[in-house]
Amino acid sequence: MFKEISKYVDLSFLLRFVLIFVPLYYFHIFFLGITDPKNYYNAFLDQHFNYLEWITASINNGARFITSFFGVNAIVDRKEIFVENSASVMLEYSCLGMGIMSFWIAFIVAHKISISNKLLWIVGGILLIWVINCWRIAILLISLQNRWKGVGYMDHHDMFNLASYAIIGLLLYFFYRKSKEEELTVSAVSL
Repeated sequence: MFKEISKYVDLSFLLRFVLIFVPLYYFHIFFLGITDPKNYYNAFLDQHFNYLEWITASINNGARFITSFFGVNAIVDRKEIFVENSASVMLEYSCLGMGIMSFWIAFIVAHKISISNKLLWIVGGILLIWVINCWRIAILLISLQNRWKGVGYMDHHDMFNLASYAIIGLLLYFFYRKSKEEELTVSAVSL
């Protein structure tokens, strides 16, 4: 049965992917739990190694930078980005895109390519996801500030996921295209 399936699916890749993705995805959730004073709390990790807060701050500050080009002077206060006495957006864990980033990291690490190539692809993909997220938060704040009609009908989480997966789809295309070029180069050199 496995031989039949392995004709269509690279089972070793799939196993590596799952063994990387699942622990990585759940580590973020675990870390969120131990850095939240409402749960089993570790003050040292929260105060010195809280990468989730760093990501939150970077996304909010990136969004603030973007909104400034559109005449919206936003203020960042931890998880919140807001315009004084007006619109605000609260950036919670579910808004960070950690699941999408975990998918991308696991996908790249599971491939048999050089470590330097893995690092380039991981950093490039995560940066693109981060930029999309900054734009999403900026557009959401601008739309709330300017009271754009239809904003109440827009689910920005779904839009972010759609945009992120579309970008990842393009990255996958370029990744496989580049991988095929490298395979052809390696086999030509081997001959």
